[in-house]
Amino acid sequence: MYHTTCTSSMFTDGVRNFLRVAETNRLNSGSGLICCPCSICKNFQRFNDIKDIHTISFDYTWFYA
Repeated sequence: MYHTTCTSSMFTDGVRNFLRVAETNRLNSGSGLICCPCSICKNFQRFNDIKDIHTISFDYTWFYA
């Protein structure tokens, strides 16, 4: 994922999958917030709406997993 561009289908498919899993986890855990894993927020910024996550714009934080 780190060696693809933000517009490649591999990257966008990975982001969509990540967002589905993150939203499911948020709902199952009862948490109201999702950490943004983009390279700017670095998991410190939290959002209550999945639409606010920046992964398409700024790429993932290195070694996120």
